[in-house]
Amino acid sequence: MMNLILVEDEIAIRTRIAVTIPWEEHGIQVVGQAENGVQALELMKRKLPDIVLLDIQMPEMDGLALAKQIASEWSEIKLIVLSGHEHFEYARSAMEAGVQRYLLKPAENEEILQAVLEAAGKLSKERESRHSLSMLESKWRSHLPRLRDLFLSSWMAGAYKDWEIERHSQEVQLVLPEQGDPYTILVMEMDAPEAGTDRYKADDTDLLNFALHSISFELFDGDNTYVFQDDRGATVMLLAGNEEESDGDLQLRAGFYAARVQSTVRDCLKASLSVGISGTGRCRLGGADLYRQACAALSQRILYGGGVVYPFHENTSLVSVETADEIHVREAISSDERLLEISIEKGDEPTAVETVLRLIHSAVNRSGTVEEVKTEVLLLVHLLIGIIKRRGWSVQEIAGTDYDTIQNVQMLQSREQIDHFFKRLVRNITKFGRQSNNLSGNKLIQDVLNMIDNELANDISLYNVAERLFINHSYLSRLFKYETGQLFSSYVLERRMTKAKQLLNEGAQVQEAARQVGYTNTGFFSKLFLKHWGILPSGLKRS
Repeated sequence: MMNLILVEDEIAIRTRIAVTIPWEEHGIQVVGQAENGVQALELMKRKLPDIVLLDIQMPEMDGLALAKQIASEWSEIKLIVLSGHEHFEYARSAMEAGVQRYLLKPAENEEILQAVLEAAGKLSKERESRHSLSMLESKWRSHLPRLRDLFLSSWMAGAYKDWEIERHSQEVQLVLPEQGDPYTILVMEMDAPEAGTDRYKADDTDLLNFALHSISFELFDGDNTYVFQDDRGATVMLLAGNEEESDGDLQLRAGFYAARVQSTVRDCLKASLSVGISGTGRCRLGGADLYRQACAALSQRILYGGGVVYPFHENTSLVSVETADEIHVREAISSDERLLEISIEKGDEPTAVETVLRLIHSAVNRSGTVEEVKTEVLLLVHLLIGIIKRRGWSVQEIAGTDYDTIQNVQMLQSREQIDHFFKRLVRNITKFGRQSNNLSGNKLIQDVLNMIDNELANDISLYNVAERLFINHSYLSRLFKYETGQLFSSYVLERRMTKAKQLLNEGAQVQEAARQVGYTNTGFFSKLFLKHWGILPSGLKRS
């Protein structure tokens, strides 16, 4: 998916291009609109577009000056001019400024779409050439910046005191954020290949992990951004803020960086990845906590799926980061034990209860003595405690009246008591997990629903709402669908049509009803109303 910004001072032309061309059907997203060059430069810094469609004659900063500045700061971005000037001098100046195509007004939608698709195709080929797997594999075999990666990994693991962080960073020639300066952590992992695809095999995992690291490193390493691989092979990015950035702006920039890596990986590797973003910290010793937050945010993909940027919320469950030795131990755990943890994570109470009973019955059946049964019960209790503690929850709060039994499993004197104890405990853990997972999401979505109802007359697009809430639009889209069962755009359309019908029934004129639900074009509004309700607005008023 390529990102497009429109820069045009005539609102009618800008709106026509944004609304009437089916961009998303062709893999293009309009992520911003500006009416002059000054506004466009502000958008550029926040949106990081792939393509810019701009007019030449605009107030405050004309299109040629804008094109030159974009070309000097973001050389990869493709520029297309849509201008009313047909003189050769303008076209020549535009080409010298790095413009790929020069279209004359009034250009038809098909001509504009074709020019943008050509620019997108050229950009994809350039990226694929730069990031081809063969080139990345060659880099991988010839050079690995291990000293820097080892230092950053150890810092994230909490292995250093403050003075040690300063000393070791100097040894590997890294200039870290000053004490008190804001920074955030991103953890990025490749998603498992989709079922039925044969592009990648199991032994390609190391190469894909290195490819993700190399792409992220090439795109963003440097200028207070540090990219490295952790012990698990995930790519970690430390993003430092500057004096002028608020915490919210830093989080928003982190989301845009993550989205750019996702887009490049999709284009070059034909694969997807998920990203977890921590909160904002200002103390170097807090790096380990931010790293755990990012890992916890990333773990949400078990609920909402892959290919999404997940921000950390206060109610996200913190999970322990496994070392290499712990991973080997975890790989030896039985499939039922893994199923138990996954079903608890998903909030699937029936599966969790069924699995824990199967585990305890299997353990009891293979035990030859009472002591062996008690040992197996104790091991399963420790397994459940581990699941609770890895998420940062309170064992005492979850267990309730069974907390005494956890401390003294000898109190369980019969098979029936054992079964009832484990069923109660697993149900409590699963219920607590559902509440913990849903708390932040439900509050966020409720805020979004209130925003939609209060601002039906305004621009209420998914990108606009996500930006105002300082979160990634893909994450908001996935969370909105998960919580409401509807696409964001479908819900907004439904609310607008319902509100319009109410206004018309209360006596409002068609034009006024259209304006109050966000449509300046009455004809376009009438078509949508007819499609939704099966009757024209004028017909509703007559009836």
